[in-house]
Amino acid sequence: MSFEYFFIPSNQPLEEAAIKDFFAMRRNYTVKNETAVYDNLTTGVQFTFHFGRDLVEPTEDGLPVHETQIILFLDYLVPTFFAQEAALEVEAMMDTFDLRIFDPQESRMQNDLFDSEQFIKDYRKQAAEAAVSLRANLKKGTWPATATRAALDRVWDWNYWRDDLQIALDEEIFVPPIQFVCHDGEMKTAVVWGDGVPALLPKVDVVLAGYLDIAPKSGVLRRQKRFLDLIPFDEFTEEFGDMFEPAEDVEGAVQMTPSSAEDMIERLKTRTPRAKQYFDAPARKRLFETNRPADVVDQELTEQP
Repeated sequence: MSFEYFFIPSNQPLEEAAIKDFFAMRRNYTVKNETAVYDNLTTGVQFTFHFGRDLVEPTEDGLPVHETQIILFLDYLVPTFFAQEAALEVEAMMDTFDLRIFDPQESRMQNDLFDSEQFIKDYRKQAAEAAVSLRANLKKGTWPATATRAALDRVWDWNYWRDDLQIALDEEIFVPPIQFVCHDGEMKTAVVWGDGVPALLPKVDVVLAGYLDIAPKSGVLRRQKRFLDLIPFDEFTEEFGDMFEPAEDVEGAVQMTPSSAEDMIERLKTRTPRAKQYFDAPARKRLFETNRPADVVDQELTEQP
C-alpha cells in the first residue's frame, strides 16, 4: 500500500535518457532500468520513481493517465516527513521537465504549478486513512514507535540540513544527527556525543554521552566496556556549561569552546555517570532503547478513529 503521484508530459513525451540523467545527477538515487530509488542515509527517507511509456492504462472516465511517464511511490506507515523530502525532489523534477500531475488518490488533474504544501497535506490525509486499515491488520504490539509530528518534523529538518551545517563549520567540529530514545516509557529526542569530541549539539531532550575509547578498563584482562550515559539536556548544559557556549546562528544549539577540548576528556573520565547503559547490555537490563527517526511514525496517525 503506497501513495502515488503520476507525472504526464505537457507536450512531447520525454526521452528516457533525459529522465535517467536527471536522477543520476542528483544525490541519494540509484538508477536501474526504469526505476530510480531514493535512499537518504542521513534522514532514512526512501521512495521510488518508475518511468517509461504506457505505465498506466486509461481509466474508464477517460482521464489521460495513460500518458504517464513517471510515477512516484511513497510508502505509508512511515513518518510523514517522508513527504516533505519527496516534495523537494518533485519540485526539482518539475523545474527540469514540463509536466502535469495526476493524483489518483483524489482523481484530480493538476495543470498548474506543483504545490508542495498541498502535496504534503494530501499525503498526510491518505496516510491517516491507510493507518486505520494497517492498524487493523497488524498483530498486537507490532505498531511502530510514535512521536509527535512536530518532534518528527524538527528532527527531520536538522538531519536533512546537517551535512550542509557540517561543511560550513570547521571540519574538527562534529555535528551529530538527532535520533529518538525510549526512556521511562517516553519517546525523547537525543544525540550521541562520543568521547568528548569537539561538537555542535542541537537542543534535544537528552544527550547520550558515549564512553568509547575513554571507557575505563576492568577485569583480569583489563578490557574496556563501552557504554552510554543518558543526561537530560538541561542537566548537560549545567554540568558542562563552562565548556560549551551558545552556537552562533543555530537556535538552541550549544558548541564546545575551542579552549576546552583538552580538558573535556579528563572531565568525562572523572565524573560519575548518571544513567549508564553498556553497549552489550541484555534487553532486560537496558534503561533505554534508541530508534532511527525513519522507524518512528507520527503519533497523530494513532489518534485516528
